Amino acid sequence: MNKKKVSIWCTTYNHCNYIKRTLDSFLMQHTTFNYEVIIYDDASTDGTTQIIQEYAKNHPDNIKLLIMKENKYEVTKKNFKWKNDLMLGVSEGEYIAFCEGDDYWIDENKLQIQVDYMDKHKECACTGHGAIQAGEEGLPIVIMQEGEERDLSPKELIIRKGNIMIPTASLMYRRDVLRMEDFFYQVGIGDYPTQLYSLLKGTFHYFPRNMSVYRYQCSGSWTATMRKDREKIFEHYLKMMIFSKKYDSYTKKKYHLFLEQRIYLYMNNLISFWKDSSKKEFENVCSKYESIDTLGWVEEIKKWYLMFYGDKFEDKKLNDFVSFSSSVYIWGTGVYSKVLEKYIDNSKISGYIVSENKKGQEQHHNKPVYTFEQIKGKNVNFVIAMNYDNYNAIQKKIRDFSTYYPFIIQSF
Repeated sequence: MNKKKVSIWCTTYNHCNYIKRTLDSFLMQHTTFNYEVIIYDDASTDGTTQIIQEYAKNHPDNIKLLIMKENKYEVTKKNFKWKNDLMLGVSEGEYIAFCEGDDYWIDENKLQIQVDYMDKHKECACTGHGAIQAGEEGLPIVIMQEGEERDLSPKELIIRKGNIMIPTASLMYRRDVLRMEDFFYQVGIGDYPTQLYSLLKGTFHYFPRNMSVYRYQCSGSWTATMRKDREKIFEHYLKMMIFSKKYDSYTKKKYHLFLEQRIYLYMNNLISFWKDSSKKEFENVCSKYESIDTLGWVEEIKKWYLMFYGDKFEDKKLNDFVSFSSSVYIWGTGVYSKVLEKYIDNSKISGYIVSENKKGQEQHHNKPVYTFEQIKGKNVNFVIAMNYDNYNAIQKKIRDFSTYYPFIIQSF
């Protein structure tokens, strides 16, 4: 009779200012089934431990504590499988819901809504929902919601464009989904890799209803810690690139095109955080992380950093393409174009190509500007200066022309 249908996993560390609201949001749930709360406290030092002990004392049938004697962050960052197995070992639930100790739920029917759906739809491996993003005072409130209720496509889950953000506090998985291959645990974060694993086990159903709050850049939060430490950002994105390539192999390239687009987002985000650093500082962090990279990503990161923010960059293929072309047009006049202008002799550039919605721009750096329609009948060569998404969008147009895209990521 007391069997728990849902286990709520709550990881906390120094969340004394937030944890009461989090736990109260669990206890307010209206359900037709029993549920439990499993709290993993990573050796908090600010009074969080005492707060959760008091809640466990008052709710002995619903709250279980896993209190670490010493902080395990560095161990978990390398591989969190041991933590996952520890929490599974004490969990009774058929379903596992997640909420970190600084986030909270705002809908008393959240658990019931997700369980009802998953009970009726056995093909569903995971559900998520809309949320509100709230930061410290002065940061804007953001609604993290997208479209209608539906099963999210692999493309939506992998690329994550627009408002499609699936906060940890919105997630509910079938228990079996949390038994994954080892490399899924080696990223240092669990939500995104686990969502991608759930793709292989069934559907991912999304409710556009806002049922939780995601605290963003609050004191002690993961996002706040990351933004203060460029090295942590480097390590995070490097691990995500390594994971993406392993996942691509694991799925036999089933989602290769989507993962490729995600890789470009990681690369752009990583180097943008380092754009104000010295070259020496960047080289030092690259050297430090070469030991964990067996797939060539660090060299790729160095190449992109030098291309965008360095003074010197050698691309033999680009040099040869320009040298042997009678006329070269740069397709694009934005950020990527500025990068190429540093490395291509201005006398070699015959002009620029822009999209139809920029029609009317006559010159750029004293060179003529055309739309593709205006020049497509001529014998010209294009160097493409745009992000990967836009490059993909024009490939059908340019397949009969001689082109070079210098921003390709070779390691993927």
